[in-house]
Amino acid sequence: MSAHTVITCDTVTDSVPCRGRTTAYPTCIVSFARECAGHDGWRTRTVPRTGEVVDLCPDCARRKALPARLIPGRRCPPGSPCHLLGHDATGHRVANLLARLGWSLEQAALIADAELACIRGFGPESIARIKSYRPDRGAQT
Repeated sequence: MSAHTVITCDTVTDSVPCRGRTTAYPTCIVSFARECAGHDGWRTRTVPRTGEVVDLCPDCARRKALPARLIPGRRCPPGSPCHLLGHDATGHRVANLLARLGWSLEQAALIADAELACIRGFGPESIARIKSYRPDRGAQT
């Protein structure tokens, strides 16, 4: 019998584990299996307070915050909404909220102001910043 590694998703939502699993990778080296899983959309992150390494399946990885939680001093990833919303506190907060919701800036711009106001985290300034975006022209000047 040859050695193999199966990676399981470590995400727990409302006390329910994700149960996502990879196929068996023909290795006993976990770091190599994680590298192979990365090609299939899996992500590995380190929990800031505990230093624990967690594996996220492709579905859970999309619902999490932007890569590496945009550590201060790091550049924003290409295509991030904050390039259009502004690289200030409001622009980054709105970009993070959109990422958590799994929405694109274009989708959020089409939603009515009253509906956006019902979502926790979107205040008048955030809504105004979203509405200033025009899909046909990019950000309004």
